[in-house]
Amino acid sequence: MGLDVKHIQLTKEIIGYDYFLYTKDWNIDCNVSIENYKEYIQDIEDTEIDKEILIIKKKEDYDKIIKEGLILENQILEVFIGDKFKWDWEKIIKKYFDDNKIKNASDKIITIGSKDLEFMTASTLKTVMVKGVYYNEVGYQRKGMNGIFYNDYTKYFLWGNKEDFIKAYDSGYCDNDENTLKEMQEYFKENFLDNYIFGKSLLLASF
Repeated sequence: MGLDVKHIQLTKEIIGYDYFLYTKDWNIDCNVSIENYKEYIQDIEDTEIDKEILIIKKKEDYDKIIKEGLILENQILEVFIGDKFKWDWEKIIKKYFDDNKIKNASDKIITIGSKDLEFMTASTLKTVMVKGVYYNEVGYQRKGMNGIFYNDYTKYFLWGNKEDFIKAYDSGYCDNDENTLKEMQEYFKENFLDNYIFGKSLLLASF
């Protein structure tokens, strides 16, 4: 199977952008209650969209966008109208940000819509404080598990019990020669089982 399996451990250290947001959906995404990880929940500085720069091909597109609620009118900082290539708009938007001394902005232009209504946006950003948990990756195995693992580990995004780690170890691997299989099992035992800590360790499967 083409999947990656990670062993991550929560940490109180501030270590960049490796974190999960703490939301009411935690117990939908993880099979162990957030109550077991609450000591790691902290305020984390993040960024989110503040205002939008709207790029449309013709004036009437603006009314359609507002009417359909694709962008709220009070979120629009500036509107540009014209039919140009994306890279031309990138230069124009960069100049707009520079001229207006807007430093906290996304350098990407996003294309939105369909054949009936297509437009582009660029965004200014703002700093916000969110609740979340930081984590470190302490084990990683790429494309090694078999179909049994896939069938058993799609219900949740995160798995937190020791039994989940043991079951992953026992559920089997893709067909490999004996030496490769032994290496994979030894690595999994060392980096997933032997350093497991309840309330800190999580198994993450990316399918």
